[in-house]
Amino acid sequence: AVRIQNANFRLDVSSAAAITLGIYHDGAWESSPSFVLRRSASFDSVGSVKILRNDPSVVVARLGLLASGATSNPCTLDIALHRGHQTACCVYTPSGSTTGTFSIRASAVTACTAVTGGIEQTTADAAGNKWFILSTSAATDDLINGYRTTTAAVTEREAFALGMFST
Repeated sequence: AVRIQNANFRLDVSSAAAITLGIYHDGAWESSPSFVLRRSASFDSVGSVKILRNDPSVVVARLGLLASGATSNPCTLDIALHRGHQTACCVYTPSGSTTGTFSIRASAVTACTAVTGGIEQTTADAAGNKWFILSTSAATDDLINGYRTTTAAVTEREAFALGMFST
């Protein structure tokens, strides 16, 4: 498992490649539902972790994501978290012939609202927090279940952001 955090926001990636966000609010850490990254199928493990940058202003980690049954040739996910931000900037890069549409999905069914460049959770959770997904590519949004899928195959890279805020 990998955790990247600053004073008020954190992102956990489990060994099964599920992402959970956390926000520090009212003296405690509060978490979002998990998110799953998919191309044709879900990634089911993190094969490698490499720290690309670690200084007071930003940390950047590169994760090797493996699809079910794969043992080599991972796709990569670069995650950057800047000091004081409540948004993780991410870049997914497919490897070899692993192109296809790419989606980010909330693991639990979550009603969402369309926002410019993405979606956000419609109703705040019990702690008053909402999560959001933003991306730079054209995408199809499932506002009933809480996910965003690129409309074209990702052949080089896909930039997106995950974040949380208190309402």
